[in-house]
Amino acid sequence: QLGALFEIANLDQRDPAELLGVLLKTAEIDPNDMKWNIWKELGQEILNKRKKNN
Repeated sequence: QLGALFEIANLDQRDPAELLGVLLKTAEIDPNDMKWNIWKELGQEILNKRKKNN
């Protein structure tokens, strides 16, 4: 499932070290930061569109 998410985000061709770096920096963001809610809504919208089109 994680691989599919990277593919949906067009990140599947990026270097694994780059992706890990991005994930590590993202993990440093406070869990209560509003960015998480914004990102969740964006992601859910894309997943819903993909589900509807399949």
